[in-house]
Amino acid sequence: MNLFAQGSSSYWWYTCIHVNGVPKGVTRQLNYYADVTYTEDIMLKKGDLMQIKTKTEASITMQIRSVSVGIVNPSLITAL
Repeated sequence: MNLFAQGSSSYWWYTCIHVNGVPKGVTRQLNYYADVTYTEDIMLKKGDLMQIKTKTEASITMQIRSVSVGIVNPSLITAL
């Protein structure tokens, strides 16, 4: 996902992927001015709900500019 934040360097914006209401992966932090792309692997099962949740401490312009989702064919995954 590509994230953009712009505002005061004193305040932070946080974002995290949730699956079925539970945080998964890394909570990202941005402040002042940032335009960054993150990649993260999240495993989902049929029927799972994936959400991107954000919060901020103050008035910051924040955007989730893009999200890309790739699907891996389970038949290609082998046990170690």
